[in-house]
Amino acid sequence: MSPFNESLFVGLTFINFKYPIISVQGMELVYFVNCSFNNNQVSFDFPMLTFNNCTAIIANGTITKNIVEATSLVGLSTAILGLMNMTVEENTQLSRGPIPLFDFTNAASEISQTVFRNNSSPNSPLFGSWFFIIVYITKSNFTNNFCGSSALIVGDSLANITIEDSLITNNYGALVHSMTMSSINISNSKVKENFASESALVFAPRSSIQFLNQTIVENNIADSIISSQLTNETSLVLNSTIFVNNSCSDTAFALYNSNSWVINSTVSSNTVVGHPFISIQISNFTIDGSTFNSNWATNEGSVVKIEDCSVNANSSLFSENSGRLSGAFDIAIQTNETLKFVFQNLTFNSNEGKIVSSVYFSNKIPESRFEYCKFSKNRFDEVNGHLNLPQTFFRCRFNTQNNSYISFHISSTVENQPDEFVFIICLIFYVVSIILLSALILIPMDKFIASHL
Repeated sequence: MSPFNESLFVGLTFINFKYPIISVQGMELVYFVNCSFNNNQVSFDFPMLTFNNCTAIIANGTITKNIVEATSLVGLSTAILGLMNMTVEENTQLSRGPIPLFDFTNAASEISQTVFRNNSSPNSPLFGSWFFIIVYITKSNFTNNFCGSSALIVGDSLANITIEDSLITNNYGALVHSMTMSSINISNSKVKENFASESALVFAPRSSIQFLNQTIVENNIADSIISSQLTNETSLVLNSTIFVNNSCSDTAFALYNSNSWVINSTVSSNTVVGHPFISIQISNFTIDGSTFNSNWATNEGSVVKIEDCSVNANSSLFSENSGRLSGAFDIAIQTNETLKFVFQNLTFNSNEGKIVSSVYFSNKIPESRFEYCKFSKNRFDEVNGHLNLPQTFFRCRFNTQNNSYISFHISSTVENQPDEFVFIICLIFYVVSIILLSALILIPMDKFIASHL
């Protein structure tokens, strides 16, 4: 079937086809409303549905129990596809090569209120593109899809992927893969209980990656969340996001030569085997208003590994984390460049490491500043160093589980002073004592002078 001009198909059922069903080329707009594409078996050089140089809207229908081999269910080329209120389930791609169920080559797609469930595409993606893809997914559900060693969405370069208000759960395969120089935004969505075999959930070199607006990433098993192979100016933003109970066999978040932020987010009860949970190299890294709680980096791992880059951490909690050298930060400095390490209003509570509990500087200890920080243990149990190093602890509290005290940095040494309230009381007592002493001295002197006049 090759429709022409603007066409509208309503209430049709396409069933038991052995060859491509629809090919649309060069049209402005074609609609399929309340249509079903079910139980078709297509093994051919062209997809079951082909849209070239046109805009296609498929709404309020089903694409179910179809089987394709050496081709795709839907193929786009320089086209726009809208999937609205659809059910796409139990479809199978028999080819084990890189042939996606939905082929978006140099195309754009909006997927809204659509369910993708129980589709099988072994070692091939659900959505694939080899150049320039724009995908906007909102209020949709991806459940129990099987992609093997591939991913739900695979592309080559210049991609723009947005996922909002959606559920991605119990899938076998990565979420997004091979998106070079791309923009990936996941907002107010749940990504949970997925299994990525020997892969990262997101692999996107030289890209901008954002998890935003109460996105929950929970109970996933993968090599990593953001691939450890990421290099060359990949930036990461975690803003108001929850990462909880994920298990990784490689670094969960690995970034190199980037600007990255963790803002108002919770990272809790995650496990990483033999690697850091977050690894930052030659980058600028900021943590603000976030919680890192009960994370476990086994063997050679640490919760946050910093190599030759600056750190700015504000108003955050690190509690009951466990790592090899340190329970919170492992900072390795090789470069001779001037780096900035500022820790403000942080709470370090019951972290565990073999050398120190919270902040470990390896190789060399740079100039660093801790302001208004609280530590549950003693000074040298929490941060390594000695009194003659350029480490400033301004109004920090140590040993807060027992008797807390404040520490000031004075002339490259650390002096312990009493609590502010006690200090004020002592100052008042000192002033009153001076006044009384002066009075006791002056009164006898007055009498002595008067007796000799």
